[in-house]
Amino acid sequence: MEREDGAGRPTGRLEQDLRAIVEGLGAHLSAASGRGLGAAFEQALQRRLALAHVRLRELPPRAHARLVAPTRTPDAVVLPVPTADPRTQAVLEASTQGARRLTDDDLELLLATAHLAGLVLEAAQIGRAHV
Repeated sequence: MEREDGAGRPTGRLEQDLRAIVEGLGAHLSAASGRGLGAAFEQALQRRLALAHVRLRELPPRAHARLVAPTRTPDAVVLPVPTADPRTQAVLEASTQGARRLTDDDLELLLATAHLAGLVLEAAQIGRAHV
């Protein structure tokens, strides 16, 4: 069932899920919790999709791999995350547990949030630089 946004436009599941994740990040910033922004992002995504594991990470240069397309199994996915520094490679990893499998809708949201993850990493780096 589709809902409508404040302007009367219908919103689908992807929009609702993205909105919930962005709102979770905003709540984290407002609460000034001790967790990092990356951890808040991982937790919001994990909760929204009922995933067993979500991890946003930067790979050290010695571990760089050429990740051009998502690597996917029925219960896990590794997605490239855009970064501002071409020398830095980052990935978003997500997995399920038990009988739960990743659906096409899950993958669509994860692909969208992989782009958001790049902004989360950049914001976290800026925050560390100002400490």
